[in-house]
Amino acid sequence: YYFYRMIYRAKRLYLLYDTRTEGLQTGEMSRYIYQLKYHYQVPIQEKVVSYDITVKENQIIQIPKNEFVQKQLNRFLSGGDRALSASAINTYIDCPLKFYLGYVEKVSPEDEVAESIEASTFGSIYHGVMENIYQRMQGKLVTGDLLEKIQKDDTLLTNLIEAMFAKHYFQTSRIRPLTGQNYLTGEIIRKYVKQTLITDRKHTPFIYLHSEFPIDTTHTFDGTRQIRLKGSIDRIDEKDGITRIIDYKTGKGETTFKTMYDLFDPQKRDRPKAIMQVFMYAMIYSQINHPKSLCPGIYHLRDLFKIQFDWSIIHEIKTEKKRIEQTIYDFSPYIQEFTDTFNKCIQEIFNPEIPFKQTENTQICEYCDFATICKR
Repeated sequence: YYFYRMIYRAKRLYLLYDTRTEGLQTGEMSRYIYQLKYHYQVPIQEKVVSYDITVKENQIIQIPKNEFVQKQLNRFLSGGDRALSASAINTYIDCPLKFYLGYVEKVSPEDEVAESIEASTFGSIYHGVMENIYQRMQGKLVTGDLLEKIQKDDTLLTNLIEAMFAKHYFQTSRIRPLTGQNYLTGEIIRKYVKQTLITDRKHTPFIYLHSEFPIDTTHTFDGTRQIRLKGSIDRIDEKDGITRIIDYKTGKGETTFKTMYDLFDPQKRDRPKAIMQVFMYAMIYSQINHPKSLCPGIYHLRDLFKIQFDWSIIHEIKTEKKRIEQTIYDFSPYIQEFTDTFNKCIQEIFNPEIPFKQTENTQICEYCDFATICKR
């Protein structure tokens, strides 16, 4: 009824249909066209319109290190106004083009309204709570009884969680009780904090040295040039003359590596980024403070509740006869090899002959902020 009412007074009528046969589409014309053509014998001119559509391959994007780019990179050198972090270096290893866009050109992704707490904000709140717990014990001996008391003090933990929500999520000085989804997230953070304290009790007694220890130093990477490095070590403590550097990680990751090159291999699946980061912190801290013995470690929060949870980093050595897992309690035997491999990575960043180009590992592009630029 509607069809014939619409065409009732038409002087010229165009009827189009899709001839493609994909999925549930049959590619046939409508029965109305058959009725007009055969039943009412309306004169119809038929025409098939087709276009040759070819999809061009995405062009390879690479940025040569011309004079302008070199000038921007020089800002990371000693005396410049920028510094490289472990996250920036990990980004370069994953994708040099992403490093160029994010850290050289300072291209920021579009701000999006988040209805729930993002992973980075979750981590900031957890870090803030742990920092506040241990800050009052800086330079003092931490005992198991003291940590147990804090672990059971839910009023204290609630106040700290609400304060960190106000700072990192609501971005206000006004502290208020959490409700709804935020309350549930806060309870998850509470469980992580308590489990961290239970884990720490096994390490007691120890002297707590620093929370969120700031790093801003220079590092010689090619004999003459120095690069500025920055960062923040989550926690540093000391026991029996051994200084321990701990990095908190809310995501998943590896605590085992086979060779030092694995930490910088862009083609390696599930590259142990966290180990590269904490090793970098250990290298810098050893240059600044010269501890007797330095032990790097990682707290992967997702693994805290495992019975056999271990914060240690393990070097997997493969021999002809067997495989040996060597726990790193002292970083000094590894520092030279790591420093050499680290310097090669930095030299590549500043090498004018090597352009910034896209990664070949497209899995990295899945959650990249710049995927639309690469059209991947």
